[in-house]
Amino acid sequence: MTENYITIIGILIILAIGALFVRLYFRMKTLRAQDKQNRFAMFLVLREYAYCDTSLEKMLKIMGNLDSPMKPAIEAALAGDFAKAQSILDAAEGEINVLSYLVQARIRQAAGDIEGAIKAALNILQPDEECRSKMAAWCILRELGHIPSEQEANKLLGVVCEFTLGKMIALLAGYADGDARLATSKGFAVVGVMQQHPSLCDAAMGLVNSAKPFVESLPIADSHPLPEPGRFRMSLLTPAGLRAIEVAEAEVVRPEHEYNQVWKSMQSLLTNFRIVGESMGKTIDDQSPTS
Repeated sequence: MTENYITIIGILIILAIGALFVRLYFRMKTLRAQDKQNRFAMFLVLREYAYCDTSLEKMLKIMGNLDSPMKPAIEAALAGDFAKAQSILDAAEGEINVLSYLVQARIRQAAGDIEGAIKAALNILQPDEECRSKMAAWCILRELGHIPSEQEANKLLGVVCEFTLGKMIALLAGYADGDARLATSKGFAVVGVMQQHPSLCDAAMGLVNSAKPFVESLPIADSHPLPEPGRFRMSLLTPAGLRAIEVAEAEVVRPEHEYNQVWKSMQSLLTNFRIVGESMGKTIDDQSPTS
């Protein structure tokens, strides 16, 4: 009788431990899925930063994530409290910057003063302002009905490439001022290190220069969907809008392909990002791009 009791207790303990492991397994699986979703969500946010091709309202929502003196004004504008947003701007005259111009443009837009909104957005187009800010300004100006001149329309401000990197989608962007961005769908990102790495700046400008011959031939795109696996998407950022083309990676890697030089320039920028990432102790997962 005692032996049977001990056997039953043993079986119950084994079942309890098994049930615990099953619970832990599914808990870990859920956490991994959540982590994967969070990483992908962050990737989508970084895509918006890279393209700078969105409405004034959405741009403010993106910029509202930044920790800056303009954050209270942005939050007020997004909440529809434009009087409060204006008072914050008036009290922060020494903090005039891109974010304050964006808030001012939204205040003027909400008041029906489109000319005032255009004037605020035009203030962002200073010669020394970074290309991503200029691209955001031009997107907003087009939204407000202001069209760039023929001379201005096809200036190439940046190039965004999206492609397959191992099991990930990767985004690589180079801008005419030497700025650059790298982000993957698994959460890897390198931004804001341009000044410390001149070779990275050179590679970013090299990517832009390689794409200049295609500015006038590529069609204007009204969106930038994620490419399918095995597809290479090249988007050219201009004041007139986003110009894009998508081709098979197996085709663009061929030396005779018309966009092969852009692909090679992109790979050069990717190599520089690898070097920078390794110097920062970061490694790009699944480092197996098509070559």
